[in-house]
Amino acid sequence: MRGRPGASWTCWTVWTWTMPTMMPRQVPAVLAEADRILCLAHREPDGDAYGSLLALRWILEAAGKQVVTGIDGPPDWAYRFLPGYQGVRTPDRIQGSFDLVVIVDCSSIDRIGGFQDLEGLKQLPWLVIDHHPTNEQFGTPGLNWVDASCLSTCNLVLQLAEALDRPLSANAKKCLLVGMLTDSLCFRIKGVDQAFMREVMKVMGPDSYDFQYVVSRTLGFITRDELQLQSLLLSRMQLDDGVLWVGMTSDQATGPQGERLKTRGIIQRLAEVDEARVAVLFRETELDDGRTEVKCSLRCDPDLDVSRLALALGGGGHQLAAGCKLAGSLDAVVPEVIARIKDQVLGLPVGGS
Repeated sequence: MRGRPGASWTCWTVWTWTMPTMMPRQVPAVLAEADRILCLAHREPDGDAYGSLLALRWILEAAGKQVVTGIDGPPDWAYRFLPGYQGVRTPDRIQGSFDLVVIVDCSSIDRIGGFQDLEGLKQLPWLVIDHHPTNEQFGTPGLNWVDASCLSTCNLVLQLAEALDRPLSANAKKCLLVGMLTDSLCFRIKGVDQAFMREVMKVMGPDSYDFQYVVSRTLGFITRDELQLQSLLLSRMQLDDGVLWVGMTSDQATGPQGERLKTRGIIQRLAEVDEARVAVLFRETELDDGRTEVKCSLRCDPDLDVSRLALALGGGGHQLAAGCKLAGSLDAVVPEVIARIKDQVLGLPVGGS
């Protein structure tokens, strides 16, 4: 893609400048009043989701709160080095009552999955802490803290810790760093400035944990099977009027032991290709009820915007990096999405440039 030499797109989050949003004044009070808190992040979590969720746990526990963390779906092994990773629960493992629900790094209620249907939760206050500009403000009125000027949700959690006047433990710092690394692409995107780096310095130490180890684990590891999948898919990419795309069937995403392989590293490779103005990874999934859906991950050049299209298709994200899920097979979804990219993102007549 043009305008971003050497960029490596390892997550959904790409920064565009927005006016900062102040923390709602009710946030410290609602946290102070709650004794038992359920903290949630979105399905298919990335480093910012895990980092903000687990850092919040350590911060709130240091304040004397009982905290349960949850994510709907299988855990991502790549983040198993984070303190608190093993304690993250799925909806079927949630027990007891709570005083408050806190949801981090999540732009819409459907992304918390089965948690939204748990008995008793809808009657509680919901505090949403997020930095996605497409956030649907689904928290309790007055408790939606959405600041799209922040590079990561972890930056907001750090601000919360400071507002609560809570010192950061080594565990909290490690988790916050992972989110900042993930969503700043290791400090390589436009929004990285002196203010951001000052916040990074706050979570580095001194000597509270192995900084280099956390950086290497956050950015550098995939399995052998995932690398082979990446090689296969990249050999099948197609370029169509500036749209570079590849499709992955549900069979291709299944490992030798029946596990679902992660696709980390694939979309950024597509986005790095100079001829591509928009890059798309289509991932087909067969649902438990036999239906098929396709997850679309979108990236684009700096002068374009894929978030509006993703939002129109039922998803969301950022100007330069967004995604959505559509019912149907690859054969049905791919031509529809590519046609809409040409029309609504690139401004091309459907059928060619």
